[in-house]
Amino acid sequence: MITDIQDTANSRSVRAMGPASSGSVGNARGLAKMYAAIISDVNGRGPLLRAGTLAAFTKLHSRGIDLVTGERDHCLLGFEAQHIRYPFLGADAFGHSDAVGAQAFADPA
Repeated sequence: MITDIQDTANSRSVRAMGPASSGSVGNARGLAKMYAAIISDVNGRGPLLRAGTLAAFTKLHSRGIDLVTGERDHCLLGFEAQHIRYPFLGADAFGHSDAVGAQAFADPA
């Protein structure tokens, strides 16, 4: 049985099962392209999200202390607010971290 989170993330057999909360596998280049595509033109294609949809995704949806990160007002719609953790980012910056310490985000500003 695999119990270390990094061993779990790197296990071919675990990834093949598609665990719900940790089933995605990517790299920095792929995540950067995904977040870029959400907010801007990539490879001649327009942004994946229209301005109104992006505004809804980057709006705070849960107030209070996040029990995992300890951050206040952290949860957006499927993403995490990034300007609290990284004050140099715009107020609409959004992204997500993972259990092994990776971080990816986009800043529409």
